[in-house]
Amino acid sequence: MIIKKIKVNFLVIIMLLILTGCVNDNNHIEVNAYVDSAMDAMYKGNFIKYSEITGLEINKVEEIYMNGLNIESNAFANYFDIRNLTEEMQNEIINLYKSIYSKSKYEIENINDSGNGYLVDISIYPINIISLAYNDILLYIDEFNVKTFNGDFDNLNDEEFENEYVKGIIEVMKRYLPEIGYSEKNYYYRSFT
Repeated sequence: MIIKKIKVNFLVIIMLLILTGCVNDNNHIEVNAYVDSAMDAMYKGNFIKYSEITGLEINKVEEIYMNGLNIESNAFANYFDIRNLTEEMQNEIINLYKSIYSKSKYEIENINDSGNGYLVDISIYPINIISLAYNDILLYIDEFNVKTFNGDFDNLNDEEFENEYVKGIIEVMKRYLPEIGYSEKNYYYRSFT
């Protein structure tokens, strides 16, 4: 199992949420609060403000958030070559991502009314957990492969074997949660009406 460079990105989900909540000219909203609440809903799981601004039911906003986390858990499984992700392990991965994304950092840099809508510049600071945990993840995978070769997991079925593998990766990443920092900010530009 080889580690590839991973990029965790919710921007597509965020933009779907922003587009879901777009309003017509009869319902003027403060764009800054609107975009900030959409970012908070999708990254941090804070749904109330977005629901208040858009009138979208909290359970619908949460459903979009959970869909994003399911996509992330499947990307995690693919990245680490997990073929049969059990519901239990998917929930563990989702909980890990909730912890990681709760530390998200972003800023709305600029908002311009183009006459046909708004142009929004957002700075996003990528979370560095993979770079922090990278060497330990590699070490864990090497040790896991040695144990596999030595027959330490021979009594496990395929599902149990993969669960054991996933648990170890999650535990390595959890150790780095208190040390999370950010990489150099990326700019994202988005327009909406």
